Parts: sequence; structure tokens; C-alpha cells
Amino acid sequence: APAAWKPWRQSPVEASRFYDTGTLASFSLSQLDAMASLAAGFCPLLSRAVQCRRHAGRRQPSDVSRRKDYQSLVASYLDEEAALARRQAVGMMRHIWSNYEARAFGKDELRPLSGKGTNSWGGLGQTIVDALDTLWLMDLREEFDRAAYWVETSLSFDKDLNVNLFETSIRQLGGLIAAYWLSRREGILAKAVDLGDRLLIAFPASKLEIDPEDGEDPEKGPGVLGDFMKQMGISQEAAEKILGAVKKGTEKGMNAKTVLSDMLSKIGLSQKAAELLGVSLAGEEESSENYPVQLPFSDVNLQTGKVDNLAQFVSLSEAYVPVEWKALALLTGNCTYAGPQDEVLRTLQGTLNLERRGLAPILLKPDGSSFPSNHNCISLGGRGDSFYEYLLKDAVFSGEKDAYSRKLWRSFLASLPGLIVEAYPALAAESVAAASRRHRRPLSGRKGWRPPAKRAAPKPARTAESNAVGPDRGRGGRLGGWFESAIDVHAPWIFVKEVTSFQTIPKMDHLACFLPGTLALDVLHHGLVNTTNLSTLSAAHQQELALAHKLTQSCVHMYFRTVSDLAPEITRFNSWGFIDDRGSMHNILRPETVESLLVLWRTTGSQIYRNWGQRILAAFGRVKTAYGYASLQNVNNPSGFRDDMPSFFVAETVKYLFLIFDQDALPMRDMVLGTEAHVLPTVSAAAAAGTTWKCAQSSGRCRGSSSSSPACQKAASVARLRAVLRRAAAKAASTLETETEAG
Repeated sequence: APAAWKPWRQSPVEASRFYDTGTLASFSLSQLDAMASLAAGFCPLLSRAVQCRRHAGRRQPSDVSRRKDYQSLVASYLDEEAALARRQAVGMMRHIWSNYEARAFGKDELRPLSGKGTNSWGGLGQTIVDALDTLWLMDLREEFDRAAYWVETSLSFDKDLNVNLFETSIRQLGGLIAAYWLSRREGILAKAVDLGDRLLIAFPASKLEIDPEDGEDPEKGPGVLGDFMKQMGISQEAAEKILGAVKKGTEKGMNAKTVLSDMLSKIGLSQKAAELLGVSLAGEEESSENYPVQLPFSDVNLQTGKVDNLAQFVSLSEAYVPVEWKALALLTGNCTYAGPQDEVLRTLQGTLNLERRGLAPILLKPDGSSFPSNHNCISLGGRGDSFYEYLLKDAVFSGEKDAYSRKLWRSFLASLPGLIVEAYPALAAESVAAASRRHRRPLSGRKGWRPPAKRAAPKPARTAESNAVGPDRGRGGRLGGWFESAIDVHAPWIFVKEVTSFQTIPKMDHLACFLPGTLALDVLHHGLVNTTNLSTLSAAHQQELALAHKLTQSCVHMYFRTVSDLAPEITRFNSWGFIDDRGSMHNILRPETVESLLVLWRTTGSQIYRNWGQRILAAFGRVKTAYGYASLQNVNNPSGFRDDMPSFFVAETVKYLFLIFDQDALPMRDMVLGTEAHVLPTVSAAAAAGTTWKCAQSSGRCRGSSSSSPACQKAASVARLRAVLRRAAAKAASTLETETEAG
């Protein structure tokens, strides 16, 4: 090369042989400089990935003379870039965790500006539980051990606290199960079982999956009732009498409260404790009478067991949480945790005909039918997103080809095109120009006539960047920045709309960006079976992967079209492309886009997804504060921090960013990530580790039409009573202890 040649001023023409133009446009300028340097015989600046030697006063790669090695040199350089990005993600976690331990340990969340802890979730140590598996995957074992010890010794769910069933299941229950599966610490599993038993009462009794022959009969052993008697200080003889009375009473269909009251009076239990237990049971009966529920209640009190639908409706996404509950059933062998999840699908099929329609409204009545409201709609955003995600992930968890959830997932895929919107900015501009020509007034024949001043110059044609605010927006790709600009993207832009009973809503929540990752996950597990060769995919799976890429492109551009490189909560669209939703320009560090980048990278191995992830990682790095990472009030004002760092930032966003750049940390085929990104084993992975799935459907189970049999009704009544007693046991025992001390 000439002496005056400057590689940083050139384009890496050699790289175009194995990278398409879209991928080349996604590289940063420093990466393009490095590839150009390698092509010209130079070593990349500050890189240690390439072995170099001095020759004629220049540092050259040792094997650059072999042209066939150029691609391997570039690959080595990009692996080094990925390792640096991985270290940056680990550094983010260390920064958050060190401040959390020092300033808010045990609190639900840490405020990144003030450095104060807050119990925004009722004091359940939300950040600790959410962060456990992230710490483990990043090999931060000392930090993990301290957090796990706190969970085992200090975390208590015996709180008079109303919690949301969905949020507590995906965050707390999922976090505890993931931590146990990775570490095998029995104390963590015990906490998960305790929480599961407290939440289980939110599911209708008739939906519990119980085998009357598998030990649910209290006559076969003390079980939960025996533990309850022990906690209450009741003698063994009295306990046996109570167990017999429970069995006989429930067999005869007697009221559980009546049976319990008789038992308490016979053993002389204090009136105070009797009232506590009676109120718990009475509240349960009242709920069952007032709400003919078939879907689970949305809210439950962890101590009293009182359940309710505080919003008067059930959200579609909150009704179905299969993976966390089935993982608990897998690890404990207790199928009672698994049954209600499949029954949710059967209930919705009965009311909404999901097999034919594939889509469901986001607001539901307790019986599973559509809730009458002008705000009800079909949406893949808030209140609807995780339902469709879990249809696929439940099938991945079980590995069953004929899983009912997989059948409904296929119905969803068949209906998905009805929600897809394509935007062609060039065609929109051409249409506007044509309309302008059709409506132009004829020129006057009068000499010296001039058009009015207001029509002297036509308005410039709108583009996808015309909504930009500030000089830095929309400057990418060919225009001189990092990533492609709108003109680099081949039409069309792809969006997902919302539909009500009377209108279409042209908006796309950031939450909806889970979809491309879920589509890619379907291809990974059901298209690339025992292979990584994309050319073997069927035409349907190729189309699914192409749709996933285009949707990811839209989600990524929601980030890169803003000043901060971070996406707003909601983006609207029209035929021109993206439009700002002025009321939803905040960013709360959501993870859905980086989740999709992770799954697409693991599925395809295409470098473009790592490149996009690297820029998003850099964008999150710019909201770093002294104590953590802050949300933004407006993504076009990068300095407008909010004193808020949700716990899902460490559970999901940081974890996904880490896994994008660490290929070996988590085998995607052996695990399933819950909607809170907690690492849960599949049935096949658990079997390989010696844990057998015991909850396969069989004629002996109390499900479907068999649930009306006398044996199943008896077992369900006993299970219901057991769940209620567990809620009240600790409270009543505490009361007895207090009365004894007072006496």
C-alpha cells in the first residue's frame, strides 16, 4: 500500500465477501477501521487478538500474506470485541451489586440517583431474588453466596401482604427455582415451596391436578395437616382424631369451616386462634361464592390466603404462568403445582375458541370470557405479551410434540399476519406527490401571474426521519454514524398493531419486541432439530425467521432513532414509518429487544445481532450513575435521569446483554428462560440430571371430565383445606405463643 494510505479512511472491501451490506452498516466505525487495517496489512489499533510482527516499520499480522486467512483474522478480532463487551456487562453487574449490598441489601430495589433502598414490592428482597441466577451465570460466586444465605435465613413470606400472582410467580418463584437449579441449595428450594404453597390458593380448587391415589388423602400420612398440628402444639393423639374428622367430613361434603370449628372446640384451642382460622376459611368461601372463577385470582394475601381480583378483571398474560409452576412441580414431584396451568388454556379454549382464532383479548372476566371495556383489545404489548410467549415456552419445557400449548401456538402463528403492518416510506412519498399533481390548479393565462406565496414552494416530502428532534437523530449508516439509517433498510418496515372491536391502533409497545425472539426460539427448537444448518429449514420456518429479523430491525431502530440510543416505552407508526408517542417517551431499562437479539444470535450466528447488541450495551452504559443505572424521563434528553432502576434490569437486561457475548454460559436447548429471564430446566435436561417428570397426563388424574368424580372432588376439597390451613398455621401458632407468654 502507498505510504500515505490511511486505513481508517477506507472501506473494508474484503469484508463484503462474507458480510452483507446490512451487517456492514451495523459495524461501528472503529470495527470497520480494524477490518480495513487487516485487509491492508496493518494490525488493528489497540487489539491483542491478532498476532503481529514488525515489518518495514509497520506492525503487520504474522499470516496476513495468506489471503484465505483474512476471514479468520476478522473473526479473531470480533471475538476479542465480544469478550470486551462481555466484561462490560459483568462490570455493569458489579457496579450495581456493590452499591446494592452497601446501601440497600435486603430491600426490594436500589434508587440509582439517591442511593437509597426502597421496598416497592412489599419487602420481599426483590432485587436479591431477581439477581441470583445472573450472579451465578457471571461466575460472581462470592456475591451469589451472600445473597443465597440472606434468602435462606432472612427472606420470609409470612407477611400480611397482597401480591400479584403473576408478578410474584415470574419474579420471586422463578428466581428461587432458577437459583436452586443452578446451585442445588436446598434452603432456596424450601423457600420456593413455601411461596408456591402460599400462592397456590389463588387457583380454583377444581383446577388442581390431584391424583387421589398419590398421597393427597390425609389418612395416608400427616403431610401439611400434620405440620400444622405440630406448629399448633397439638398432641399426636388429638392430631390423629382431627385428621380422621377431616377425612370423614370432606367425604360427606360438609363445610370445611364447620369441620374445623368442631375440631378446634373439641381440643380446647383458644378462641382467638379459632377465629383466625375461621376468618381465613370464611374469606375463602365468600370469594368462591361471589366469583364463579375458572381463571386464577389476580391477587392473593401471603399470610391470610385471601384472594381477589382487585381490578375486577384478569389480564390475559397474568392468567397463564406455566413454566415457573411446572418447574416447581418437576423439582418437587408435587403435580398439584402443574395442573392449574393447563386448565387455564382449556378454560380459554372453551370461552374464546383459541384453536380457531389464535388471538385473545387482553382483559378477561374471571370465567375466561372477554371483559366489556372500551380499553379491551387484542395486543402483543402490555397485558398480552407473555401469554403468547409462554405458549411456545411451555411446549419447549415439556418437549412434547403433541403438547396442547404448541397447538395453540400454531394457531397464533396462523393469525399473526392479521396484526402485521408494513410501512413503505418511498411509496408514501410517491403517493403524496401524485395526489399533489392531481389537485394542482391550472395556471392563469394572465401575464405576470404568480402563484400565491404560500404555494410558492411545496412542502418537502416526509421521510422516516422527519419526526427527528435534534441534530443527532437519524444520522447513521451511509450518513456517517454507527448502524444503518432509514435509507439503509430495505422496505418495508414491519410493525405489530393493536386491534379493538371498532378500530386499529397504530402503536407498538416496547413489550411487543419479545415477539421476534420467540419466533426465533420456535425455529431453534422445532426447525433446527439436531442441526445448526439454516439451509435445512422448511419454507415456513424460513419465513418465520425472516419475519423475526424484520421485526427486530424495527425494534432496534426504535433505539437508534433517538438521541440517547434508547427506545421509548411506546412507538407509533404510519405509512412513513416511525412516529414519536409524545406521552410515552420514557425508558425504564426494558429487556425485550436485547432478549430477541440473544435468541436470534444463538439461532442464526449472524454477526449483525451482536453488533446491534453492542451498541445497545453502550447506550445503557451512558445512563450509569454513582449507584447504578437510571431510567430516562425522555429518550431525547439523555441527561434527564429518573431515580428508578427496576429489579428486572439485573434479572433480564444485564443478563441478556451478557449472554449475547458469552456463547458458552447457557445452553439454549437445555434451558428455558421465563418471561423474567430466570433460568429454568426443561424436562429433558432435568431427566439427564436425574430428576424425572412425574406429572404426565393420565386417566388417574383429576382433570377435564374426570374432575367431577367423587374421588377427585374429595381430593380437591382436602387439598383446598390443606392450602388454607397452611396460610393460617404460622399466624395461629404465633397467637398461641403470645397468649401463653401473656398467661
